[in-house]
Amino acid sequence: MQPQPGLLDDAHVLRPRERAVAAQAGPEAEFRLVRYFTVTSLVAFAIVAVVLGVVYRHLSIDGLVRSQEDANVNITRILANQLWAKDFGPFVRAMAGRSAAELRAAPQIPGLHAKVLALMRGSSVFKVKVYDLKGMTLYSTELKQIGEDKSGNSGVIAAAQGRTVSEHVHRNAFSALEQEVLDRDLIQSYIPAYEEGRISGVFEVYSDATPSLREIDRKLWLVGGTVVGLLAVLYGALFIVVNRAQGIIRRQSRARYLEFTAKAAHELRTPITSIYGFTALLKTRSYDPEVARDVVETIHEQAGRLVQISNDLLDLSRIEERGAQAFAFEAQQVAPLLERAAGEHAAPGDARRVQVEVEPGLPALRLDRVKIAQALTNILGNAHKFSAPGTPVTLRAFCEGNRVGISVIDRGIGMSAEELGHLFERFWRADKASEIPGSGLGMTLAREIVQFHDGTIEVHSAPGEGTVVTIWLPC
Repeated sequence: MQPQPGLLDDAHVLRPRERAVAAQAGPEAEFRLVRYFTVTSLVAFAIVAVVLGVVYRHLSIDGLVRSQEDANVNITRILANQLWAKDFGPFVRAMAGRSAAELRAAPQIPGLHAKVLALMRGSSVFKVKVYDLKGMTLYSTELKQIGEDKSGNSGVIAAAQGRTVSEHVHRNAFSALEQEVLDRDLIQSYIPAYEEGRISGVFEVYSDATPSLREIDRKLWLVGGTVVGLLAVLYGALFIVVNRAQGIIRRQSRARYLEFTAKAAHELRTPITSIYGFTALLKTRSYDPEVARDVVETIHEQAGRLVQISNDLLDLSRIEERGAQAFAFEAQQVAPLLERAAGEHAAPGDARRVQVEVEPGLPALRLDRVKIAQALTNILGNAHKFSAPGTPVTLRAFCEGNRVGISVIDRGIGMSAEELGHLFERFWRADKASEIPGSGLGMTLAREIVQFHDGTIEVHSAPGEGTVVTIWLPC
């Protein structure tokens, strides 16, 4: 019996304003792609620009140190060629073991100093020092440093062992060629001095690298500006792409949301309309007991369908909202789980029995017993609903490699390839199943449950040949 038209009034239909609000509502949680892209990309670009700048300056200074070290070595060779054999060599040997005061008072110092200054003028060298192999300062263009003990200086030690070492140093004030210079960048080199093939002393040479460093910094700003400009162009292009992608995501999300709400409203409206219509008939008309009983049974059946849809929707929303937190995983044996699921579908007087076949020696699986039972119940329910009376359904468990398969095999009406493509869509029901009770959410919910167990569902079917649904779970 069907309800008469006109029994549903406007109170049960969304008015235009309400429909507009529902259309604009959309999902609550939307991934803000543009916002996250803007923040992360700007931070990433800033880090890239800074790192490139630091690396460029470090490599440039390293190259400058190496080139200036070569210049300092050449200058040292000139000093050695001009002064070591006749002046510094004899002086080093003569001053061996003398005190600092004796070194500063040595009569050779003025002559050595004049010769060194003459060779230094016109060059980039600001300062020259000479040490013996014990680290004693025998000579310095800054005369007050003569006599200082530098035996613990790592540069002096390295040069005394035959290695030339250099580094970049900055001095706010520096004594150079009988004058003081301010705010200078210097390359400091320790160079071994050879006499007759043997190391007899150590030169320490300071050369001015300030102009070169300023040129490096100028180029750094130029390179940095170019990099920032290119990154800005790249950011702009990516922003356009991401912003467009955000719009597409938003439209697709809203479309899915509207499609879902429309389907949910349609599925809920059907039993509600039926319940409302039949209750209105009972309220407004008098029926004999047999007809009234049929009407009440229809109301009860539609109420049960409404409860099933509501429960399935709630289960889906909980799983999607809470994710893995909605599951209580523990080690479970497969056989008892299948026996319990089969028993729930063995209704009294029903000749269709679920035949359970469990391969011996199956390992225990880490799963949520209640959720997997729910998935099996949904699949077994479909197998029963779409199978002819008296047709058996087989529930089989077996192991294949590092996974366990649980198959539900029926000999029912089967599905076409097109129908298989829609099987897991929410609220989708085949045309031939329109008269069979169901929410259209059972397979969707089963797939969600299996996926949270890191498993998959495979479905094989053909019209008139039945269906095989296999749940694959990792061991």
